[in-house]
Amino acid sequence: MKEKSNDQVAVTQAYQRVFNTDDGELVLRDLAKASGFMANSFTTDPLEMAFNNGNRDLFIRIITTLGVDTLKMIELIKEENQPSEDIYDN
Repeated sequence: MKEKSNDQVAVTQAYQRVFNTDDGELVLRDLAKASGFMANSFTTDPLEMAFNNGNRDLFIRIITTLGVDTLKMIELIKEENQPSEDIYDN
């Protein structure tokens, strides 16, 4: 496995300090939605599809740098999008 340089370690630690807060987690979830992380980026317009993929790739870079498991992130987003059972208990 390739070792990280001191600069890479410093960047990873900075990302973790920023996103390892309640506000950081809120922003990360918002970025997941805004980036289309869970959406199909296909469109018949190649420029629009490239734009969509660029947004998605940037979010994937952020979570990869943070060391977040992509599958875990998908599960968290799916759970967040499920209606709360409390809504139906009235």
